[in-house]
Amino acid sequence: MSLDRLLMPALALLLSVLSPSWADASDEIRTWTSADGREIQASLLSIDGDSIEIRRSDGFRFSIGLDQLSEADREFIEDLKKKSLQEAIDWRKPQNSESYDIRGVRESRMSGYIKTEEGWEQEIEAIEVIVEYEGDRNQIQGNVCAYFYDRDDILIQKYPRSARYEVKTNEYADPVKKLTQGERYEYYFPLSKFLVERDWKTVLIVFSGPDGMSAETDPKSSFEPFAFDEKKKLFPAWDGRPTEDSPGPRGPVGDYTLVIDKVKKSKWDDSMWFNEDWRHGRDCIETRVKVEDAVPFSEVKIHLYLYDKDNRKVGQRKIPSMVHIGNREYVKVAKIAEEDEWYPAVFALDKELEDLDWRTAVVTFSIGDQCVAEVYSRSGATIEDLSFPEKSHLSHP
Repeated sequence: MSLDRLLMPALALLLSVLSPSWADASDEIRTWTSADGREIQASLLSIDGDSIEIRRSDGFRFSIGLDQLSEADREFIEDLKKKSLQEAIDWRKPQNSESYDIRGVRESRMSGYIKTEEGWEQEIEAIEVIVEYEGDRNQIQGNVCAYFYDRDDILIQKYPRSARYEVKTNEYADPVKKLTQGERYEYYFPLSKFLVERDWKTVLIVFSGPDGMSAETDPKSSFEPFAFDEKKKLFPAWDGRPTEDSPGPRGPVGDYTLVIDKVKKSKWDDSMWFNEDWRHGRDCIETRVKVEDAVPFSEVKIHLYLYDKDNRKVGQRKIPSMVHIGNREYVKVAKIAEEDEWYPAVFALDKELEDLDWRTAVVTFSIGDQCVAEVYSRSGATIEDLSFPEKSHLSHP
C-alpha cells in the first residue's frame, strides 16, 4: 500500500484557524515520515487535537492522526503547539485571583527610617502598596513582595517582603503577616540609594496567600520581559522559556576590577550595631571597597577571617556590621551602584572575637568568581601564609 493511500483521511477536513506559528509552518514543504518509516513531501495546513491536515506538492489535501506519524514528526507538532500557546498569551493580563486585591501602588515619602537591603535610610521615597483580602476565609497568612527593574527590564533588586519602618521616634512597625478579610493593609518598599543610582524604572508587586495571588506593575506594562518567581503561576500557558521580549541574564557592562583598601584596626567614631544595641567608639576592623571600570550585577560578598600567632584560623564573620555613615544612612553590605565609588566595610570586634587572642585579620571582597583580599597583621603574616576559602580566586594572589 502506498504512503499516499495510508495517509488518506478518515476524518473531514479540519476547519481550525491557523495560528501564526502554524501559518509559518504551512509555507514549508517538508518530509513527513509514517510510523513504519515511509515518507512523503507535504506542507502543514492545520493542527486539530490529535490529527493534522497536510497538502502534497500537487495540491492534494488530507488528514492524518498523530499516532500514524514518526516520533520525530510528533515532536515537531508538539513544539508547534507549544509555540502557538506562547504566542496566544496576553502578557498584560495575569491570572489574578479575585480574592487578592491590590488596591493601589504609588510613591510615598517616609517621615522616619526604613530598612533597606543594605541597612537603614531616613526620609526617603518608598513604594506604598495597599492590599485587601476578599476571599472566603476570616484570616489568612499573606505576603507582599516587590521586584525592581531598570530601563532595560533587567531585575536589579527583589524585596521578598516589605520593609520594617519607623512609625514615630524609636517605634517601628513590621509588615503585617496575618490579614483579616475585608481590611486594607499598607506595605512599603524603600527606594534606596542603590535603586535610585541604578535608575530603576518599573516595580512589579505580587500579593499572595495560601489560595491565590495577584500581580501588578507600576507603571502599567506587559509582564512578558520581567523575570520573577511567580510568573509561571500567573501565566500558566507559559512554558518557562525566555520569550523574544525577555532579556537574558545580565553581567557587568564591560570588564571590571575589584579594589580593596588597606585593612586596619580602629575605633568607629559613629554609631555601630553592637551586641543588639547601637554603640559609639567601638573597636573594629575596617576597610573600604570599590569596583573600577564597570558596574557588576552579581552579589557582593565581604568576609572577615581571624588567625592566631601560628596563622591558624580561629574566627570569621560572613557579614559586616551595620554602621552609620552619615546623611541619615546606615549600611551593612553595600550594593555597588556606581563604578569608582568607595563603599565602607566594617566588622565590630565584639567580646567573642577579642577573646580569640587573634593576631592577623584578612578581609576578602568577592563578586562572582573574582576576589581581592587585604591583610592586617600584628605578627607580620602575609596573604601567602594564610588559608581561606576565596584564596584560589584571588585576582592578585
